[in-house]
Amino acid sequence: MESDYCFYFADGKSPRGDKIISKESIQDLQNLCENAITTKGKLKDSYKEITVKIGKIKSKMYEFSYDFAVNGINYTTIYTTNLTRAKDSISIWYNKSNPGKSSTTNPCVELERSKKEKTIGNSTFYYIGGILMLLIGAGLVWSSIKKIFINLFRVKKKGNSLNKIDQF
Repeated sequence: MESDYCFYFADGKSPRGDKIISKESIQDLQNLCENAITTKGKLKDSYKEITVKIGKIKSKMYEFSYDFAVNGINYTTIYTTNLTRAKDSISIWYNKSNPGKSSTTNPCVELERSKKEKTIGNSTFYYIGGILMLLIGAGLVWSSIKKIFINLFRVKKKGNSLNKIDQF
């Protein structure tokens, strides 16, 4: 029997490379951490290649499927890595009340990592830095525009300096 599965990349990112730390993800991790049982999963024969693009950088990731059984019912979970060769078996943490909810990484470790990434301390630094950079950039643009207008509308004086040089 195939079941729905959930998985979390070890780095907390989706195949597109963006962060996926939502309240639901944290609740799922909390529930899995509290109710997890560990078993071994067996590698399936096929895998899926994914190209992850972050900015201009492309990277290949590989999704490997692992089967595991709980009370005679088969389940499948996904393990994503940048390695082309997967292990024949892997540790799988599954929810004892819902084995279809599983992870190939320790959910308690992932929960702690997710909580740290959600804290305001990490993002505040980037917000303040970003605002500072915007202000500096705006100041530089304003001074450049000001210099351009001053040079465009400057009235040049016609003086007798050439005449004085010609008189010598």
